[in-house]
Amino acid sequence: MSINLLNPIAEYIFWTFLLIGSLGLLFELKFVKFKNKKILAALCYFILFIGYFIYTSFILVFYGFTGIVLNFSFYWSLGLIAIFGWWLFGYVETFAEVYNISYKKMMTIFLCIFLFLYLFFFIFFYEDKIYKVSKYCKPTENIKIKICKYSNGIYVGELKAFLRHGKGIYNFNSGASYVGEWQNSLRDGTGTTRTAEGVETTSIWKKGKIIE
Repeated sequence: MSINLLNPIAEYIFWTFLLIGSLGLLFELKFVKFKNKKILAALCYFILFIGYFIYTSFILVFYGFTGIVLNFSFYWSLGLIAIFGWWLFGYVETFAEVYNISYKKMMTIFLCIFLFLYLFFFIFFYEDKIYKVSKYCKPTENIKIKICKYSNGIYVGELKAFLRHGKGIYNFNSGASYVGEWQNSLRDGTGTTRTAEGVETTSIWKKGKIIE
């Protein structure tokens, strides 16, 4: 999931958690010396953990309701989840020690936080409600058709993961239009282009380029 396809609020939340959590790295530097720095570092990592759970649970809900497109954004999301998960879960024992609770209880706390966040996102963004967080796209009465307003025109058609994917119509502000197939927000398949002057051409496209 590309963060820039979401509402700006979602972006601010993501980067705020990442910034605050990353301060833990600063507190761990040897030349940084002050009282209780280990506790502060653990607190920062705990906040980063919460951000990680917010991101991971939302990703599951997002792709569950918008569909999966195998592209860079999808693999990037999986990579973030895997790398941050591997890094952060290595600190669970540190959390348990700092907060003076058992490893098992610490894992139970994290699991409960994750489940709570997942249920929260599932309830509030169920099915077409997920488009509340989109910058550009909104649902229509037809469950398969969405409408997206961009700076250079309006798209009406099928979407996957907030990307133009399937069949749709793009009416450009210039007066030109394209009616046809899309993949990964690029023209891909058979489609008809109409210029502002009314000239129509039907072509076969591949990744945004005419091949026939």
